[in-house]
Amino acid sequence: MSNGKVELLDESRRREVLAFLMLGSSRKQAAKYAGCSLASIQRTERTDCDFAMRLRKAESRVEADCLKSLHQAVTQEQQWRAATWLLERLNPEMFGKRNPRSVSVQECTQLFLALSELITRQVPSRYRSKVLKELDRMIKELETPNELEPSKDLGERSEE
Repeated sequence: MSNGKVELLDESRRREVLAFLMLGSSRKQAAKYAGCSLASIQRTERTDCDFAMRLRKAESRVEADCLKSLHQAVTQEQQWRAATWLLERLNPEMFGKRNPRSVSVQECTQLFLALSELITRQVPSRYRSKVLKELDRMIKELETPNELEPSKDLGERSEE
């Protein structure tokens, strides 16, 4: 914010951010490149539906390009390892190597829902409501991305 005004990105900075994202950059790095803050990108995204859609498309394009390269590598001799490496880091939930003992957000949610059903059947009603409310809060917390954390940083994606 400057002079009490909420800073939104002008069209020139929006194009710079989008161009950098299409190269596989994080939003944090794109902000640095465009000379703005990550918060400015997030505010502009929240207030401009068109920009929000363009951001999603720019970020998705990298994955699509990598998948296309992998698909072409099946029939042709190409260097596909770089595309594989990038996909593992861009979307570790889908493409990353996973520790067999790790648990995804979806699996945690399923576990909490199963626990809720068990509690409904087994816990006396005078205690049930409080326990179910706490489980519901935990599920929502798992499913809600933290807006303060940049979710598109390559170095931070593996922690999601």
